[in-house]
Order: sequence, then structure tokens, then C-alpha cells
Amino acid sequence: MGAILYILLAYITEFDRRSLEIPNGTIILGFIFGILLLTLNFYFIDNKLAIETLKSHLIASLSIFLITLILNITGECLTGVTLLGIGDSKLLSMGGLWIGIKGIYSALGLAFLIAGVYSLISRLSGRLKLFDVIPFAPFINGGIWIVWLVGPNFVWQKLQTLFGALMV
Repeated sequence: MGAILYILLAYITEFDRRSLEIPNGTIILGFIFGILLLTLNFYFIDNKLAIETLKSHLIASLSIFLITLILNITGECLTGVTLLGIGDSKLLSMGGLWIGIKGIYSALGLAFLIAGVYSLISRLSGRLKLFDVIPFAPFINGGIWIVWLVGPNFVWQKLQTLFGALMV
């Protein structure tokens, strides 16, 4: 299943990089395969644990979508510019289905961190101006893939260490 997730994320990354859009069909495929993956849990683990995992991942999918949708609307109201597109919200929702609640928030934290560093360097070098549009899906997908590979606890711990060190 990891290969399927990788192919979906790679395709979305390239599509967004070229067009600043995320294809709905690919997101739908991601949801289908994510549900399939969660359904397979019923064959390999205890049914009670499989149900809990399914509920947790569905909550992750819905909650990240709603939170990023609110961020999108708030950002647009405050700046008059789309800061986070609806496609990004859908992508994060799909990712939440695959990697769960702790995983998707870890992936989003990584995405914002890496996109922020990229934007800062690009601004300082003159390649970006204030409010220039950049594709965010590559950063989201990088976060999702890292969490898929190493797990949400590892990423969460590293983010806490980093931000804890910055607070001192």
C-alpha cells in the first residue's frame, strides 16, 4: 500500500507544481485506497482495534479538512488572498485517512515548517515576492510521506524538540 500512496503523492505533487491545482480524481482514488487499507485491518487485527482505527482515521480526515477550511476562509478574509486552497484541504483530508490524527497534524506541521523555510530563502534571494503563490501540495505530500515512513510519534517528538528549543 505504501507504493500506492507514494505514486498518488508524487502525481499530485507534480500536478500541483505545474498547475497550482490538485486533481479531484486523484484525491478520490486516495480516499478509495485509504478506505481499502483500513478495511484490510479487519482481516489482520482484532475487530475492536480495527473499528477504533477506522473511527480515528475518519475523525482525522474530517477534522483536518474542517480546520484547514477555516484557515482558508480566515486567511482570505484577512488578506484578500487565498493562502490555503480547497485542494490542499482535500489533500490533507485524504492524508488523514491514511496516517491518522497524530500523523496528519505532524505532516501539516512539517509542511508548514518546510514551506516556511523555502519561502524565507526564496524571499531573501529575490525569487519570491510577498504573497506570490507557491504550490503547497509538495510540502504537504512530503510531510505525509515522512510520517508514513517513520511514524507520527517520531515526527511529533522531533517537532516538539525543535519548537521547544526555539522557545528557550
